[in-house]
Amino acid sequence: MAQSIEHAYEFVKQRGVEHISLVGLRMGATLAATLAETLELEALLCWVPVVEGRRYIREMLALQKTGENAGLDVDSSSLEGGGFLITRETMNEITSISLGQINPQKAKHVRLFNGPDMPVPNELIERWSSTLKNFQHTSLPGYADMMSLPHHSRVPLDAIQQITDCLLNISVEKKEISRTPFLALEHHQETRFDCYTYGSSAKESMDAGGGFPVAETICRFSNETLFGIFSQPLLRDGERKPTILLLNAGSVHRIGPNRNYIYITRQLLSMGFRVMRMDFLGLGDSVHPNPAKENDPYLPEALENIRDAIQYLKDTFGVQEIIPMGLCSGAYASFQTALHLDDDSIQEIIPVNPLTFHWREGMSLDASPAEYYMDWGAYRQSMWKKDRWKQLLRGEKNIKHILKTLPMVLELKIIAIFKPLVNRLRRLMGARDVEDLALDLELISKKGVAIRFFISESDPGYQLLIEGAGKTVKKLMEKKVVEVSFIPKANHNFSSHLGRSRLLAQVGQYFSSRYR
Repeated sequence: MAQSIEHAYEFVKQRGVEHISLVGLRMGATLAATLAETLELEALLCWVPVVEGRRYIREMLALQKTGENAGLDVDSSSLEGGGFLITRETMNEITSISLGQINPQKAKHVRLFNGPDMPVPNELIERWSSTLKNFQHTSLPGYADMMSLPHHSRVPLDAIQQITDCLLNISVEKKEISRTPFLALEHHQETRFDCYTYGSSAKESMDAGGGFPVAETICRFSNETLFGIFSQPLLRDGERKPTILLLNAGSVHRIGPNRNYIYITRQLLSMGFRVMRMDFLGLGDSVHPNPAKENDPYLPEALENIRDAIQYLKDTFGVQEIIPMGLCSGAYASFQTALHLDDDSIQEIIPVNPLTFHWREGMSLDASPAEYYMDWGAYRQSMWKKDRWKQLLRGEKNIKHILKTLPMVLELKIIAIFKPLVNRLRRLMGARDVEDLALDLELISKKGVAIRFFISESDPGYQLLIEGAGKTVKKLMEKKVVEVSFIPKANHNFSSHLGRSRLLAQVGQYFSSRYR
């Protein structure tokens, strides 16, 4: 597991850097500590490390049973907690880890940072205090807020500053380092390697064995404020096919929730398509000049970012046809792109599990109609499961939330009957920024842009589509302008291995039949 860190260490070492420090969070901190037994380090900084691997695996098992994968088909050969796929072999490696048995003696300075809301690893502190010459332990703020839901998470600026100060305060012998090796890294903006698609089993999907050659290029555009990764197959004629532009899902950076965008990209690369995974301003590596605007999933500047990305793809890679595609808020962004951007290169969009088609500043991310519909769908499925009734009777289910959800869904259904007509009248009377899904779909259709939806069976996307513009949707589906594919036994973020496999299978079938 630590091999990637060793490669990075050697890469920097070979370029003349003598003083190297490792900084890690949770499992990254634990891996860094294990390497500090053999690698010469100036400093080792561990932030809330995993102290006992066996306990960590138990936590992941509990998360698998109670988290968003609960009730879904789960690959029995692996562990899937919080969307992380851990094979049996990796589980065995993790369970063997115990930081108390590790002595990071090769690090000249060791710092252990704890979170105020986390248990203090007293035994580890006592052991490292007695065996290491330069060891300190302190608490850092911001861990809980950082680990919250992506759209609620906050960058722990105070903690980052303290970590930075810690590194700066370590006295190191000053030595002039040649800038030449680092300036030469400018030529490392592209890498070539053998790629592989997502396997039919967890073990296959984690094996990085032989595959097909691809090239990936680091992209900086829009005055270098925006970041993206452009991937292209080397043995296929990708120039003749559309390029897929993957748009951020929620506040997750360009890999997507549960690495879904990585897997979608590899699937498309294997079929000869080129793919750009971009970060909107304030997400991932596209740093917003105003830290307060970080992590905004419905960014006001998103359309401008997409326009810049499309122009960059045309100018740099000669792209002629582009398909915006995205999950969740990325689905919304793709829809708004088709609606508002007049660009002949956009002939099709692919929204995946949209939660809204209309957004304005100040709308709630936690009390939206989609959230109530998702909860209602989950309750309907639970009605036929004996164990869920037992959980309800034992008080393990939130009865207050259930009682709140039912009338809200009823209210939303009543509103949905009259809302399209009311909003159409408001638009005709000159009101702006009014939701009218039927009209929006018609406008997109008149541009000649096709819409292909991929929606999980348990997700509310199709319900929102029908309730917002039922007649128009059915008319456009008859004309094949709008198409919908349903993914069975998959949740909103495709957090289970089998759910991801079903999504990728349908995406692959669609692209292979449409673009032969």
